[in-house]
Amino acid sequence: MGRPLQLFGQRTCWTLSRLYSTEPNINKDPHAPNRDYFGREREASGFEKSQAASAPWWLRAFATSTRRSMELYRYHPKYFTVSKFKAWIDKHKNNIEVMGQAYIPERHQTLGSDLATAHFIVYRKGKVKFVGQKGWFELNEETQRCTELPVRYTRGWYLEALDASGTGLRYEGLANLVKLKKLKWLRLKNCEHVDNWFMDRLSGELGKTIEYLDLSGCTQLTEGILSCMYRFENLKELDLTGVPTTPSFELGCLLLEDTIPGLKITGVQYRAFPTEFSPDFLDTK
Repeated sequence: MGRPLQLFGQRTCWTLSRLYSTEPNINKDPHAPNRDYFGREREASGFEKSQAASAPWWLRAFATSTRRSMELYRYHPKYFTVSKFKAWIDKHKNNIEVMGQAYIPERHQTLGSDLATAHFIVYRKGKVKFVGQKGWFELNEETQRCTELPVRYTRGWYLEALDASGTGLRYEGLANLVKLKKLKWLRLKNCEHVDNWFMDRLSGELGKTIEYLDLSGCTQLTEGILSCMYRFENLKELDLTGVPTTPSFELGCLLLEDTIPGLKITGVQYRAFPTEFSPDFLDTK
């Protein structure tokens, strides 16, 4: 019962106290001190003791006789509003998603790094491909399982390609993408949580092997990612379609193509830069 009580503020607690109190009305004189805070309002609404007795147990807990409404106000002084309730829901939803992507040592000890990463991505509705294996491995729509994936460590199963489009992969989930020495192809299309911090960690872990990287639709990215993209030493193709761009971002992409030999960046429409470059140009839209 402890956690749901955090939702109620002073006003809500007093209202519940008014509705579900089983104490008799002790304020006979309308001008007498209001010891039973909402006694007159309860009488006016026609509330009966039988209603309080039949009320759900979790609402009877707010009865005036229990004095829990004042205790809740003491420890939870913030008012209960729709916006704060939504923020509370979003916070707990975020915590659940983070916990769901936590690194599980037993999974990696049982399956090895490549198969553990494959299970992690596939069971979040992603797709994986292994070296020497034909086709992609993904969940069966009817059974919601992937029986083709080994459930124990098997030699020779190395990840070559990984499609995590729309999986909601987070920064914390990158702890599961480790020691992937054969991974060359990575798609993170429309992953809403991919940001600059995400890319900084990814470049440090997989920078030496990735050759194709798809970041299209990752709207949280800014020009700050260019400071870590140089770590992708063997990158051949980078898709930035749908990523917010600025003149400085476009210029940084040109410099990145010069820094990494053979790199081709798609999804960025370069503007006609002036012949005589000046810093003021970067501030124009």
